Amino acid sequence: MKYINTIMSQNDIAEEELPIIEEYIKIAEEIMAKNHLVFHEENGEMMFYNHLVSLSRRIIKKSLLEEMDESMFTEISESSVALSTKICSELFIHGGCSFNRSEMFLVATHIEVNKNLPQGGN
Repeated sequence: MKYINTIMSQNDIAEEELPIIEEYIKIAEEIMAKNHLVFHEENGEMMFYNHLVSLSRRIIKKSLLEEMDESMFTEISESSVALSTKICSELFIHGGCSFNRSEMFLVATHIEVNKNLPQGGN
């Protein structure tokens, strides 16, 4: 989370969104910690957190992504999809949104890339 202040300042976050985004990031981090997800590459970690901020803003605005072609999901491991599903499910519940597989896929992509690095997390 060391990049969060930089990310927040670069994304022009509205004052009323800030505490909600911080809460969503805390939820995601708790799930990541329980599942031993550690980012070993700084750029990947910053990209992941930037995505979490963007996802949080879409949840707040109830403006989630359009559903993607399901065939893209086959390129992501089951373990990355499972962890992403845990993270996204909690965020969607807290935001009062229905589960969105496209949003889950994008989070899973960040997890998968990290796993495939030489020191990638689980």
